[in-house]
Amino acid sequence: MAVVDYDGSNYETVLMDRAKRAARQAIARLSVDLSIEDVQDVEAAAMLGFHVAWTRKPGNVGYAYIAARNEAVKFIIRDLFGRNPMSPTPLEKVEHYLAARHAGQRGPLPDDVKRELFGIFIDSRVKKGERGTLATARDVFILNTLAQEGNNAGIGMALDCPPSHIKQYRRRIREVLEDQLRERRL
Repeated sequence: MAVVDYDGSNYETVLMDRAKRAARQAIARLSVDLSIEDVQDVEAAAMLGFHVAWTRKPGNVGYAYIAARNEAVKFIIRDLFGRNPMSPTPLEKVEHYLAARHAGQRGPLPDDVKRELFGIFIDSRVKKGERGTLATARDVFILNTLAQEGNNAGIGMALDCPPSHIKQYRRRIREVLEDQLRERRL
């Protein structure tokens, strides 16, 4: 990598610092528990995303940071959870968790439930590839935040979008899950 000055530091320092931040943000948004080795792999994917974006638009740190975060999210979903992450757990486990949530138990979604949801949402996407993967991550983030008593305004702030968009996303999430339940019961 060529050394490029950026605010008094070299490119490699900026790359590593921003990519690590982007990786941590991706892990936090998806609310997954990863081993140290997996975190390092996610950081490496974020560094690659940052570097590619930086070569496309040199000096645009915001663009490169978002590309690094998106690359980290895609790595977590595709490489850690599998390309089409239909988990070994049945959808009934999701139903059981949601029933327990309605009974008053709160907290983040377990990783096996998130894997099941990733699979459901990826399969339901009309747009495949990067856009579908990132939208899937957004939907699982919304469900995980709701499981922890989040609301539309709080989720909107976290995702940098208005609460009205979150309301639309929640409607689509509900439709996809209801369709999935109907299919499995047939």
